[in-house]
Amino acid sequence: MLAKRGVTVGDYLARLGLEASGPPSADALAELQARHLERVVFENLEIQRGRPTTVDYAESAERIVKRGRGGYCFHLNGAFGLLLEALGYEVTRRRGTVQPPPATAPGRHLNHLVVLVHGLPTGDHPEGTWWAEVGFGDGSLRPLALRAGVAPFEDEPHTYELRPSPIYAGGWRMLQGGGDDVGIIDVDTEEPQAAEIAAAHEHLSTSPESGFVRTATFQRRDARGADILRARTLSRVERDATQTTDNATILAGSLDDKRQSVSGVSLDEEMTNLVKFQRGYQASSRALSAMDEMIDQLINRTGKVGL
Repeated sequence: MLAKRGVTVGDYLARLGLEASGPPSADALAELQARHLERVVFENLEIQRGRPTTVDYAESAERIVKRGRGGYCFHLNGAFGLLLEALGYEVTRRRGTVQPPPATAPGRHLNHLVVLVHGLPTGDHPEGTWWAEVGFGDGSLRPLALRAGVAPFEDEPHTYELRPSPIYAGGWRMLQGGGDDVGIIDVDTEEPQAAEIAAAHEHLSTSPESGFVRTATFQRRDARGADILRARTLSRVERDATQTTDNATILAGSLDDKRQSVSGVSLDEEMTNLVKFQRGYQASSRALSAMDEMIDQLINRTGKVGL
């Protein structure tokens, strides 16, 4: 399926900073997921610009690999599933529902694509089915063993717990975080059809009620935590600590430091322009267009040198 849009396995692995990936295993899957989360940004810029893409899995892979862009769950998990299949993994896809805050009644509508990987038993997880997730922004850097319980990740910024879903019979519920600040995804036992995903994407891309329409967001994981940019607010989330600022100058310095630490390339001029674009975001639609071009350049550079 990757070849449908002229993307090779080697191309995709190179985008993740890998020359090759070994035979299917739980460890190899964990490395692929971590690399994807670190190097392919969760973002909704195309929706913000009023030019949403399709959610065809192969086209999403082409955008990620050849254009250095990202996307949200339908794009990221869709493309990642194709890569895993091309590498020989046994993959199934499931309907998912990202639920509203706990105080709000849960729903059953499709708004998330879930990728399950089977046949990878370990000593700690002999059943061998894993929830591979690269489309939940600040989600786990490692796959979750598909079984009830809390994932034993002491270095993650959040806790992750799986329970039987109260919404979908035979399905699963993932709780990320705790207390009042908890993310919830319910997973169905059924695979979503292409037409259903397209309809859900249309709603998420155009409805005034959609968070993707209301707010621009960019999110990227790394080994210590997550950087999350929503509108003009940047948050750094790590274990037991969150730093938040709306100061675009601090944002510029943070991103420049991260990129120079890997590539040695100075982005002073580019980041100065990005600061200007952010300050004018709410005042002028032309600023958003300029920001689009700037982010495109930054994501493409990041795709080449890694972060």
